[in-house]
Amino acid sequence: MFKNILVVIIILVSLSFFELKLISNEFISKIQFAILPLMLIYYFFLIVYDNGQRIVSRFRIEIILIWIAVILSMFGAYYFHHQNFGITAIAQRAMYFYIFYFLLLKIKCKPELLVKTIFFISLLLIIIYLFQTIIYPHEILYSKMGYDRGTLRIFIPGLGYLVIAYFYTLNRFLNNLHYKYLIFCFAALVIFILSGTRQLLGSIFLITMINLIVSKKIKSRFAIYFISGLAIISVFYIFKDIIIELIDVTFSKGKSFKHDVRIQAVVFFMTKLFPNKLSYIIGNGVSGGHSSFDLMLEYYAEVFGYYQSDIGIFGGYSKFGILFVIANIIILARISFMRLPENYRFLRYANFINVLTILTGDVMSVLHGIVLISVMLYLIDVSKYQPKLHPE
Repeated sequence: MFKNILVVIIILVSLSFFELKLISNEFISKIQFAILPLMLIYYFFLIVYDNGQRIVSRFRIEIILIWIAVILSMFGAYYFHHQNFGITAIAQRAMYFYIFYFLLLKIKCKPELLVKTIFFISLLLIIIYLFQTIIYPHEILYSKMGYDRGTLRIFIPGLGYLVIAYFYTLNRFLNNLHYKYLIFCFAALVIFILSGTRQLLGSIFLITMINLIVSKKIKSRFAIYFISGLAIISVFYIFKDIIIELIDVTFSKGKSFKHDVRIQAVVFFMTKLFPNKLSYIIGNGVSGGHSSFDLMLEYYAEVFGYYQSDIGIFGGYSKFGILFVIANIIILARISFMRLPENYRFLRYANFINVLTILTGDVMSVLHGIVLISVMLYLIDVSKYQPKLHPE
């Protein structure tokens, strides 16, 4: 029981409890600091006292590679930007949460519990997102929000869990054709559209189509195209104003490609931030503690809108260097091409979203993304360890 509660708490803590104003940021920060030593102590306790059967870790080399990149980047922050090791060690604390992957392997958490947790978190996110949309401008979240692209965009952590839950329920529907699963899929699509994120929405529709086409449960290609066409037309008419606005934004940015703030941010972080050739290998580290390095990045963020979190893998590379990028690509590639039991293939489709949004999504260097990736990697390890033990 303790193990299950701990896992749920760690996931909620990584999400900062959806950044609800009911819980202060100071309290959340303290919990995040406290949960790390708790995970470490419990992990080493299980190493000593757990004599049960071991689940093979198939991603330990990649995680260790990430940690090596993190350590090397601390020298980049110190020697290139004069930020002391203590500040960097605290600023990069999210990267230590990869220990959660190894903890899950020791806990041997049941996959059905993790899937139910993902589903429950996704359901909570849908309710909170819709409620915040309805009551706006009254805000119940600390998350950044505002009207843009024809919709109220709320930057709430946890969309990655909703992506996994969406493909899980979609595949459950394809397996037994029970329409209750379509209700959740539609609710998830509503959130994806309301988020106003073009890359995410386009990727969701593309991978959904691929999922339907390769499904062995629907034999008729006509049925696939009919269902897909009906769904697309329905969604378009319900959210016509938002979708048209997103299309207009896409074409307007395409015409002024060089003036896109995200492109300018990539150019800045890939050229101006790196002081020498060695920094391109080991990275610049994570800024923090109101050091001169931190104040410089804050200035460029506030004045020019250059955020490392907005430029995906480029942002991670600017912090942690080439080893981090290599580890990221290997993890994404292995999940994409690894053979998985049918009941776990929803993880592959969810991973395809990470691949398609790699240039804009900062999944593997933010706290909630790290914990989510750890859950995905653990579920894949479990699927290889005991294929008959599948999430229902």
